[in-house]
Amino acid sequence: MAFSPIIGSLVLAFTVSTDLLGLMGGDHAFFSAINRNLAGRSRVLCTTPEAVAACKAKARFDEMPTLDSVLDYYREHGAGLLSSRDRQLLLDHDTNRIQRAVMRRDYTGMGLFPKAEDPYYFLNNYLVDLKSRLPDSAKGTVLYASDLTEQELSALIDLAGTRDDVFLSGAPFHTLLAKRASLREINLLSIVSVLAVVAIGFWLFGNLRFVLPVLMTLLAGFAAGTIMLFLVYPAPHVLTFVFGTSLIGLGVDYCYHGKSRNLLKALVSSVLAFAPLMFSHLAVLNQMAVFSITGLVTIYLCVRSR
Repeated sequence: MAFSPIIGSLVLAFTVSTDLLGLMGGDHAFFSAINRNLAGRSRVLCTTPEAVAACKAKARFDEMPTLDSVLDYYREHGAGLLSSRDRQLLLDHDTNRIQRAVMRRDYTGMGLFPKAEDPYYFLNNYLVDLKSRLPDSAKGTVLYASDLTEQELSALIDLAGTRDDVFLSGAPFHTLLAKRASLREINLLSIVSVLAVVAIGFWLFGNLRFVLPVLMTLLAGFAAGTIMLFLVYPAPHVLTFVFGTSLIGLGVDYCYHGKSRNLLKALVSSVLAFAPLMFSHLAVLNQMAVFSITGLVTIYLCVRSR
């Protein structure tokens, strides 16, 4: 059916949210904003040099900091950082071994920082210990990115699906996959609903002349609901559209009973049923109310104008 891809296209034409914390809204908006800032980075683990080259050909990654910038950062924020060995020596109050280690380091002159800034070489030892825990760059590395486009994310997902030396992590990848899955569900639910409408309509009327006006009316309702939703909410949640497929069933009833005197009463009762959702603390329920009420009113006007 052509109706279902059109619904998906209406959703794809705008930016939708797949953030689960974003569903809460209200008092939780602050935590949702923090989550977006912390989880917005993409991470790609490459276990071979060839994988690194293949990933860099697909997307733009953040430049790794230089050694000087790393040392400057730890020089300013390194207070209290200890290697596992130094921490244990301090816990054991083994000052003799600490002093001997300092004397050996003084004679070799191998400290990363001036003696006055790191007299016991604790920060020096911490960075040496930290380096031993990092991935071996000769065997692979971890690539970071903070602003990959959807095209770049898709390219990396496709690449990871064809290689066993590329592994993806980070909310942007999960967000894109969730968006794809949601759009598939929207299309599937829409196709099933529309086929059921056609089958029931043919059983009732004995012909298919009703199909085009019904589909056009439903499409008008979905289009109006979608436009209103994006006017009120810059990035509505994708689950609003998944649940919004229930508008097909309600809209078909309006089409079948278009000449009924009680159709206006049905519209009022439906609007009153959705209206309380506008006052919910859950953002997705607010969005469903806006989408459904706008869609139903549009469908009612289309039916009455025929």
